[in-house]
Amino acid sequence: MTDRGDDPAREEALADSVSGALLVALGTLAPAERIAFVLHEVLSVPIEDVGTIIGRSPTATRRLTRRARRRVRAARDRA
Repeated sequence: MTDRGDDPAREEALADSVSGALLVALGTLAPAERIAFVLHEVLSVPIEDVGTIIGRSPTATRRLTRRARRRVRAARDRA
């Protein structure tokens, strides 16, 4: 049985397809959603810090991040 990491060409193709899907998904987000998603979901910045950066309360930032996550998943599922 081969490990998925044994085929560099396959790994590169997978990374390209995921990157492309993520770019398309991020392109559908509003600017505040995009910032919240990237900072919190991709870079693991705490939600309170993200809220400070975008000028929203932690509760509003959580909502924004959840909405962005749903939209990214939906765009990825369509791809």
